[in-house]
Amino acid sequence: SVEVEQLRAANNSLLLEMENCRALELHVEEQRQRIEEMEAVIQNKNVEIRQLNEQRSRLTQQLEIEESAHLSCQQDLERVEWTLQNIITAKDQKKATNIADAYEDKSIILDLVHKEKSLAYSITC
Repeated sequence: SVEVEQLRAANNSLLLEMENCRALELHVEEQRQRIEEMEAVIQNKNVEIRQLNEQRSRLTQQLEIEESAHLSCQQDLERVEWTLQNIITAKDQKKATNIADAYEDKSIILDLVHKEKSLAYSITC
C-alpha cells in the first residue's frame, strides 16, 4: 500500500510533467508560427524595399534627365533673349535712321499732296 501510494505519487508527478511538456510544446508551436509570420512579413518588407530602391533609382535618373532638359531650355532661352535683344537694338538703330529718313520723305509727300490738291482744285474749278 505504501508502494501503491508511491506509484500513484510518481504517476501524478509524471502526469504533471506531461501536462507541462504539452503546454511547452504548445508554446513552442505558437512561437514557431509567430516566427514564420514574422519571416513572411520580413520577406514582404524586403520586396517592398527593393521595389522602392528601384523606383528611387528610376526617379533619380528621370530627375537628372529633367534637370538636364531644364538647363538646356534655360540656355536656349538665354540665347533667344540675347538674339532678341540684339535684334531690338538693331531695330532701334534702324528706327532712328528711318525717322530721319521719314522727315525727308514727309516733306516730299507734302509737296506732292499740295501739288495734287492744287491740280484737283484747278480741275474742279
